[in-house]
Amino acid sequence: TRASTCGVAEADFDDAGDVEVRGCYRLHERYDPICALYVGSSDRIISTDVGGNIVLSEHGKELRRWQLGGLTVHWLDHIEGSEYLLASDARLVARLDINKDDFVAVGPAFARDDLEQVSYNKTSKKAYVSSFDRHIYEVDPATCEKVGVAYPAPYKCRWLKSLNRDPSVLFVNCRDGSFHKANALTGEPIEVLRKTPPALWTGLTLEDGSLLFAGEGNRLLRMQADGVDDYTLARRFRSQAIRVPMADEGYTKRMVRQQSTGRIVLGRTNGCVYVREGDRTELLCVLPSAVRDLAVNEDSPELFVACEDGRLVKVHLDSGVIQSTFASATDLPIWTLAYNPDKRVVAACERWGKVVILAADDLSVVRDDFEAGRAKRAKWVDEDHLWWSHGGQLHQITLSTGAQEQIIEPQGNTIEDFAWDPGGNYLALVVYTGVLALYDFRELGRLAEIRDQIDYSKGVMWIPPDADGESYPLDVVTFGRSGTAHAFRVHNDSLVALGPMEGLR
Repeated sequence: TRASTCGVAEADFDDAGDVEVRGCYRLHERYDPICALYVGSSDRIISTDVGGNIVLSEHGKELRRWQLGGLTVHWLDHIEGSEYLLASDARLVARLDINKDDFVAVGPAFARDDLEQVSYNKTSKKAYVSSFDRHIYEVDPATCEKVGVAYPAPYKCRWLKSLNRDPSVLFVNCRDGSFHKANALTGEPIEVLRKTPPALWTGLTLEDGSLLFAGEGNRLLRMQADGVDDYTLARRFRSQAIRVPMADEGYTKRMVRQQSTGRIVLGRTNGCVYVREGDRTELLCVLPSAVRDLAVNEDSPELFVACEDGRLVKVHLDSGVIQSTFASATDLPIWTLAYNPDKRVVAACERWGKVVILAADDLSVVRDDFEAGRAKRAKWVDEDHLWWSHGGQLHQITLSTGAQEQIIEPQGNTIEDFAWDPGGNYLALVVYTGVLALYDFRELGRLAEIRDQIDYSKGVMWIPPDADGESYPLDVVTFGRSGTAHAFRVHNDSLVALGPMEGLR
């Protein structure tokens, strides 16, 4: 088993429940181990870590070591003899013979996000791999190249098993809590088990101070502002689930509001972009790839869309016509974008590549010499400074000087979202580790942190104070895969949990 202290622990246990620890071996230096398994019935162990290292050991002694891409190797599965298949966050599959110093084969990167688990079927001799890009791929076990999509799942995929006694059957665990039995030959689900609530992926504030959330399914969650509590000074809300004419497939990844018109734009993982005006929601356009992020021009009908296939497109917000397109030079997914109305530029952040500054008029490249890593959110602080989540760090670009610098220290995992309060005093950010952190917005010093929800949060925003100024001005809300929004309060430069608000159930 893996241990949190970067060790690989080994223990004996029997049917009576007695456990004897044989040892805990630090084979991976400072890297967190991810996977550990025995080589057949021997005492040899293969273990992997977040740094792309694969180690073969016996009784704590290293026998052989390999390095694959510098990124997490999540899983390896036995093929035959001394050979294994490996799945990596480098978006590729590799074949390894543990009796040799070099890999037998290292396939090309083909997935749009991390690869998680690989499963080799010893009956059909086929191999399958799961990905966070919501696909189960078939791969050639000899060359490690992609053969095709075996099952298009609705959500990012984690655990996978190909059934040896029936090679057409795949068991898939998705990160929305669902468990799928799927047909690998037809790509169709056979049975789906799920009891988790629909996740909330994106949220915004409306003109009247209400909150609007979207995510899985074809409903929106509106939390209508309904006065102020006399005792806590917290804003009260009434929740309402709004059904909209969108397909059940996919989910709303991002939602943005054009304040000048009140129009709301929703981008979904099935490539559909919708516009909601008043109580009407209509399809604007269908893009050939999942939508990752959106931005609008307040003064004209310009919509900028970041896509998972490595393209950023400018769409006319009235007609749905694509006016301009930028394509990543390295075919990397564009995970987030930010529009700068003063400079008339758009920052496009690749998954693990570059931050490209584009001219808003035609999406031509202004400069592309900034580095990006797991950029989940990007926001312009002012006309000259861009902030974006560089993995677990927060980075800043200064346009006038071309400087790039880290402004927030590593958080232990990816920063999912960040936002500052309207008064510009505090910066709140949610981390993949389940933490809500609070910083001084001007000095960027860490003030406090608190455990967030039981499941992963995907967004954070500040609750707008009421127009009369009676409500507490520093309440913040998080939302994510639990399907419920949670409120927190900044008090004495610290964070206090106010508890769950309504959820979309």
